[in-house]
Amino acid sequence: MTREEIAVYRQKLRNILKKEGNEGKRIKALEDLAKEVGAGYVHTEIAPTATIRQNGKGSETITDRNPISISESELVLNIHQALQTEIMIDVCNTTARNFWITMVAAIAAVISALAAWAAVVKMVQ
Repeated sequence: MTREEIAVYRQKLRNILKKEGNEGKRIKALEDLAKEVGAGYVHTEIAPTATIRQNGKGSETITDRNPISISESELVLNIHQALQTEIMIDVCNTTARNFWITMVAAIAAVISALAAWAAVVKMVQ
């Protein structure tokens, strides 16, 4: 995701949060935005009860998950975290590219210093 796309998604989030009125429409819009950016949009809670079933080879533990509706604040948090992750990935890519540019500049500086040193040694002799 590019920085421009991230900025567009942030603006969409701001526009959704500015809307007043029907909370159901806001949550639906937030869920759609969460799907677009790759954020979690379903809240599941692991139930405290587990079922143990006996089968021919031993026992098996099954933990049920109870899906419950996700809150608006949790949706916003998930979207923010997804966008922050995308920004961090972009920054890391930029840093990796700049590292190699810096290495080339450092090598050029070392070669320049060696050339200057050689010129000084030649002048002294």
